[in-house]
Amino acid sequence: FECEEKPPAYESEGPETATPMGSHEIQLLSKTYDPETDRTTVVYRVTNVPSPDISHWVLGMPPGVRKHILSTSEPYEIVDGDPHNSIVGIKFDKEYGSPGGGKKSSLGYALVGYSPRAEVTSRDVIITLAGYYDWGVVEVGLKAGTQVYHNTITGPVQMIDPPEGAC
Repeated sequence: FECEEKPPAYESEGPETATPMGSHEIQLLSKTYDPETDRTTVVYRVTNVPSPDISHWVLGMPPGVRKHILSTSEPYEIVDGDPHNSIVGIKFDKEYGSPGGGKKSSLGYALVGYSPRAEVTSRDVIITLAGYYDWGVVEVGLKAGTQVYHNTITGPVQMIDPPEGAC
């Protein structure tokens, strides 16, 4: 018995922006291959809208890709299942915003400089990998306060040989 219809082809790439993630956003800004150095540079922009601030975020990355990380713009750790969202990949733990909710005075805690407008901040996280990559849908997640968000984004999924003239 043969199927007359073929299943739909998988997308070779996923979404460039992971939303909704509360008020926060993770966006793929660029992915560039340099054939002279045989390196791929990936840039994700992580946007934080306070209250609550992002405490960490995780990019799904297969072990075959993780082992080719040459550098990152922020410290990371390898996670084989983040305890908050179960994503296997790399975790960036550099917090956004300022910790705490007030300044301590000699009389106790006091609210200082409350503003109803939240200050939005973004950071570009740069990941440099050895080699050339096939791109696809990967998981991405973040934790902000007690809230945990999970979504998908475009990411490197497998090292492959670069095609002629790749850049």
